[in-house]
Amino acid sequence: LMLKNSFTTDLRIASAALMHHERFDGSGYPMGSKSDQINEFARILAITDVYAGMISKRDYRESLCPFEVIRLFEKDGLYKYDSNYVILFLRSMLDTFIGYTVELNTGETAKIIAINKDHLSEPTVLLDGRTINLANDEKREILHLAKA
Repeated sequence: LMLKNSFTTDLRIASAALMHHERFDGSGYPMGSKSDQINEFARILAITDVYAGMISKRDYRESLCPFEVIRLFEKDGLYKYDSNYVILFLRSMLDTFIGYTVELNTGETAKIIAINKDHLSEPTVLLDGRTINLANDEKREILHLAKA
């Protein structure tokens, strides 16, 4: 309401602020809106808000690895959020991780060399001079980004 009554605020911004907790499947709040009932800006803001919140450390939990968040988006996010925006956001954001060093659940350290467009949370890595597509490797997954 405060944003809506502000003379400098675009009504689309006020609507996005109001609706950014709505979910595409209708499970959000405050109105339980779904699909095209949700402001387009709010659909985008919802994805970025959840991603940023999950990769950030909180008083009650540690930050999650970006690849764990991506796994969660792949599992549930395509239904809870506008799938077109989820895929666009994740693919665009993931390209920034090429060249990063990651620690795997096996204790190994690898370097991300490519993003798998069909398995976004499982990139191709360089490990001890070998190229490994994590989407085809059942025993390895990224635990976290390696400390710099």
